[in-house]
Amino acid sequence: MRTTILASSFVFFCASTTFAQEAEDGSDVVLDPAQPHSPIPKDESSDDSAIASFTEAIRVDPKNACVYYYKRGIAWHNKGECDQAVADLVEAIRLGAHSGVLSGVRRSASDTTGVSETAVADLIKEPQDAPSFALRALAWWEKKDFDKAISDCDSAVRLDPRDAFSFCVRSWCWSEKEEYDKAIDDLTEAIRIDSKTANYFSFRAGCWVAKKEFDKAIEDCTQALKIDPTSEFAMVSRAACWVHKKEWDRAISDYSGAIEADPKDAGNFNCRGICWRNKGTCGEALYDFLQASIIDPKDAKVLNELAWLEATCPVEKYRHGQRAIEFATKACELSGWKEAAHIGTLAAACAETGEFDDAVRFQTKAHEMYSDELKAQWGFLLELYKSRKPYRDEPKK
Repeated sequence: MRTTILASSFVFFCASTTFAQEAEDGSDVVLDPAQPHSPIPKDESSDDSAIASFTEAIRVDPKNACVYYYKRGIAWHNKGECDQAVADLVEAIRLGAHSGVLSGVRRSASDTTGVSETAVADLIKEPQDAPSFALRALAWWEKKDFDKAISDCDSAVRLDPRDAFSFCVRSWCWSEKEEYDKAIDDLTEAIRIDSKTANYFSFRAGCWVAKKEFDKAIEDCTQALKIDPTSEFAMVSRAACWVHKKEWDRAISDYSGAIEADPKDAGNFNCRGICWRNKGTCGEALYDFLQASIIDPKDAKVLNELAWLEATCPVEKYRHGQRAIEFATKACELSGWKEAAHIGTLAAACAETGEFDDAVRFQTKAHEMYSDELKAQWGFLLELYKSRKPYRDEPKK
């Protein structure tokens, strides 16, 4: 999904450069790609004065207190005061942050709009040159007719073997067909033709991840960030590799960089929260899950992570069973009660509040939906709840 969104925004740049003459090579960017990103997004204003201002605003303008609590929570977090930040975000949610008061921080659906297949096809009904074939291939790709897209890319590269964009589009098609070696070959050729486009390295990294070759993916992401230090996609892709290697601090650093690049992406907050939780830093994890749920209150996965933490955190002050039930129930409703993980989280939340009969009932339902692998992993929970004990999720070493 993330690759598709990036591709949709990338095509406008590539399409225009396809028709243009090659630009002269620029000087290399000097950057240390290993420079860690702060896990705490910084505010330009003074955090102390911001906290004072928002505190006064809450007093004099209670009608909009929801927004002020939210902004004060961010200021507390910037100061490293996680518990105060969590308390303010919880209050913002209680006062209606999920109702749309904070719509200004949410991502617009139009951000992911791609190129219309019809519009492109109308412009190039009878393509004769490589750029036109490449653009029609892109239209087929968006229509998910990958074989036709590949055919048009074949025509494009025959007409112009130096058209890196055609190789890139064809690689997307091979990836959709899960033929990752062919996708890697095409992206390698695109990079050979144009080694200054960061996205080619990022896309190839995605193929390496699909093949579980995480070190190669990290190498490509790092190269992409040398070219474009602001590439959110490269940072997120590299973070995912660190997660697979259980290098939580490095993953947190890259997710933090992605959040700095786009603070409206709930997914990055959610992923960073999972890393904090796996590391055992529950306060930071709770802050990130709350942030994600405010940005996208209809994301069932985010609500599930939030509920799981508040139901199972080994640190007592971060557990809130009743609230976990509310979040888990909402996650189940949003997923149509078809996600075993969400139902299992609801069971854990019920166990935390001492409602063990409900915990057994929901865990039984979840168990029936589990794959054999998940039954082996989580089968013990049913017996745990039958013995009237709640579950505690320990850090992942």
